[in-house]
Amino acid sequence: MPNLLLQILVTPVLASLLIFLTRRTLGRLAGWIAALALTYTTGLVTLVGVEVYGGKVLVEEYLLIAPGIRLGLMADGLSLPTLGVVCLLCTALAFYSIRYVEHRVKLLYTNESGSVQVSYYARFFYLFLFFPAGFIGTILSTNLVSIYFFLEVLTIALFFLMAYFGYQERVRIAFISLS
Repeated sequence: MPNLLLQILVTPVLASLLIFLTRRTLGRLAGWIAALALTYTTGLVTLVGVEVYGGKVLVEEYLLIAPGIRLGLMADGLSLPTLGVVCLLCTALAFYSIRYVEHRVKLLYTNESGSVQVSYYARFFYLFLFFPAGFIGTILSTNLVSIYFFLEVLTIALFFLMAYFGYQERVRIAFISLS
């Protein structure tokens, strides 16, 4: 299967985009799409694991904006276990969040109409999917520019998740997380 590492990185982002574009019609199915996308990603990590533990080091490089800027992805014996744990945890979190977010949205946004509550439900999952994408990118990156970019993706995703779905003083705490 070609471009395994890129597929692992891009699948959560594409699922997030799908949820964002269809958030009004998807409704509560957004959680299942997020969970299935992360299950697929975890399956791809298993395929990469077979190759890496067979003695290969997978390296993929993609040209970005300019000739000097590249996105390098690498899976080896050190990054693969970390990637596996992150994908398993994020998949488990996605399945757990399907019911949890429903409860959380009802608790936080009780004064909103049903359609607005459904949009918050979808919002959680399209924001949440940037979290595993940031983790995956950080783990697989081969250069500091990419690592910095993916760490920023993680930070921004965490900020919005805390601001919309956090607990006490959630907006203030979200801003504290940025400093």
